[in-house]
Amino acid sequence: MKQICLILLIVLGYLSFLPRGVAAEHATPYEVVKKVEAAVLLLEQTKCADLNKFDQPTSLWVWKDTYLFIIDCSRMTVAAHPVSPELIGKNQSQLCDVNGKPFFSQFCQVGEEGEWIDYFWPRPGSEKASRKISYIKRVPGTDFAVGGGLYEELLEVEELVEFTREMFRSGQLFH
Repeated sequence: MKQICLILLIVLGYLSFLPRGVAAEHATPYEVVKKVEAAVLLLEQTKCADLNKFDQPTSLWVWKDTYLFIIDCSRMTVAAHPVSPELIGKNQSQLCDVNGKPFFSQFCQVGEEGEWIDYFWPRPGSEKASRKISYIKRVPGTDFAVGGGLYEELLEVEELVEFTREMFRSGQLFH
């Protein structure tokens, strides 16, 4: 398993450095974790004053086929969402995916160490639910959590957990 994760880390790292025309236009686990970590740090430093930056569809928080979203866990609402702004401010405590999984409440159970959660959600521009795996992390000292995900049919949550551990262990996250 460790070898598989290391190979996955190397391949995904390599693909993230290819020119846009060569690499597939899909976000990688590395990009998702790195962007979520950067957003958490920004929000921690600004005491969550910059939430509106995450609502902009043209911001750096929207890339390839994915985006970051912000959750207010004290209110059980979406605080920022660049693709579905109609979700902002609405109570999502009972929100479940097409299989009945209460993924939104799971987002708010995640701690400051971060966690991968899989569920079904429509891709941007589609109404059909696809499998999505999101990396969610709480903003320390706040009721907010940041999430970003991959629309991925093949990767397993366990593989992504190991991949993320390896990113932190190797220090690759901070390059």
